[in-house]
Amino acid sequence: MKTPYQIQYEAFAAAGGLYDERHAKLYAEFADNLILDGSYSIVYQGVAHACYTPITIDAAPHLKCYVLAPLAVLPEYQGKGYATRLMEQAESELDADVIFVMGEPSITVIATIRRTMFYRQ
Repeated sequence: MKTPYQIQYEAFAAAGGLYDERHAKLYAEFADNLILDGSYSIVYQGVAHACYTPITIDAAPHLKCYVLAPLAVLPEYQGKGYATRLMEQAESELDADVIFVMGEPSITVIATIRRTMFYRQ
């Protein structure tokens, strides 16, 4: 089974466009640092990984909030629903009120359109 670092690195190294190996290393190290700092880390079926970092919103401290970043799926498994299933599992385990998604808009928008749980009343 691949580690969170390996999943993040391989996904971003293969992404192309804006990303190169320097970015892949940065995202992989970012994930490792978030895990060391206590963020919720989930590996889904050994092919997808994400970190959910708890945050407090000053105007609404009663809400259970997280920032989702980084999220990565190994290249050969992308477009097959692994990220969606990872998010569903994480959301059920975290029981969050709000999840803010950070990422490349051209990629993240597709994922967020498919998900409707960003604020639960």
